[in-house]
Amino acid sequence: MSSCLKRSSSNSWNWPRSGAKDELAAMLRVIDAQLAAAFVDLGPILVQAATLFANIATAVADVVDGFREREFIYLSDAGGPEARR
Repeated sequence: MSSCLKRSSSNSWNWPRSGAKDELAAMLRVIDAQLAAAFVDLGPILVQAATLFANIATAVADVVDGFREREFIYLSDAGGPEARR
């Protein structure tokens, strides 16, 4: 169990005193700084992932447009949608 927070015999918690509170505040500042650095390091990876997804979406859109174009040409050669009936 942590040395800052101890359970007394009456099953209630003894909250940390001023020195421990300062120590906890310092630890929180360190954790905040480490998280901020981690998110900054994660930025380029997120940009690469977003670029990859955009490239995939563009490729899929090109394939779909190709199918639509072929369908349009097929329907035009057959005399349009009415000729298919």
